[in-house]
Amino acid sequence: MKNIYIVLLLFISVTTQAVAQLGDNYLTLHYSTGVGLGSTNDLVSKMSFRGASFEYRKFTSDVVALGLDFNWNVLYEKKSYDTYTAGTVSLSGVQYRSLNILPFMATADYFFADGDHVLQPFVGLGIGAVHTIENVDMGLYRYNVKEWHTGFKPQAGIWYYLNETTKLSVSSEFLYAFKTANTAKREMLTFNIGVAFTPY
Repeated sequence: MKNIYIVLLLFISVTTQAVAQLGDNYLTLHYSTGVGLGSTNDLVSKMSFRGASFEYRKFTSDVVALGLDFNWNVLYEKKSYDTYTAGTVSLSGVQYRSLNILPFMATADYFFADGDHVLQPFVGLGIGAVHTIENVDMGLYRYNVKEWHTGFKPQAGIWYYLNETTKLSVSSEFLYAFKTANTAKREMLTFNIGVAFTPY
């Protein structure tokens, strides 16, 4: 967990320096909900209401923006009393499962209208690293795996004009993290609402 905070601080530091040096910048803060798909849903099937994202966008033209994203979603589920088998071992009891998913992505977005319009629909793609922390607790036993994946996330959304420097932001993202030697691939669909604003 300590390493995550260090990476987050470095990410914010680099972004803040970029904001100070460049024009046409937007920071976006989102509240994020999400649901696991595929093998992620097999681990935790309940929808997550614990999430947030921090995004930085630099417009290189009226309709194209490049940026950086950091997201954090927590999936959690209490499983009913049952017998669970892993490999050759079977245990009976109640399981508590949690999965932290933290993507760090470089992004490119295309807006279908420029900033003079009230509505700015957009589509985009992010590519980068995804950190996952998987915990399964059962009685006195805990299974814990921390892993880095490579991944990508197509996204779509819309900005709604509030004033010259502030936009309401609504978006949805599909996250895909490739499997590693220790963990399965991770897939997740998120729904986000927040505010995009210029930091000056």
